[in-house]
Parts: sequence; structure tokens; C-alpha cells
Amino acid sequence: MTQSNEREQKEIEYWLAREKAARAALDIAIHPAAKYSHHVLAERYADRAWSLAEATSDPSFGPSL
Repeated sequence: MTQSNEREQKEIEYWLAREKAARAALDIAIHPAAKYSHHVLAERYADRAWSLAEATSDPSFGPSL
């Protein structure tokens, strides 16, 4: 793995970790506006990770079901 690929993989992992944290916050949020906000953030983070994985042709990312 080249240094560039390692950096991109770390960036993907970063966004996936942010998504996981946002989804955890969504699970414990009580107020509907907070739930919505955490949901939107989680989706944005997932989209960012997906976009980076697509750009690097990461085979571990498949279509969402």
C-alpha cells in the first residue's frame, strides 16, 4: 500500500468513526430536532466515506441495501 493509499484509508476510517459517533448520539437523543440533526450528520459522514472509497476503488464498499 502506498503512502497515498494509507492516507486515504485513514481518512475513510476517520469519516466512518464520525458516522458511528453520530449514530450513537442519534440513538440516545430525546428531542426530535436533535435526532434529526444527528441523523443528517451521520448520513453526511457516510456519504463522505463512500465518496472517498469510490475514488480509491476500495472493494470493501458495496452498494447499500
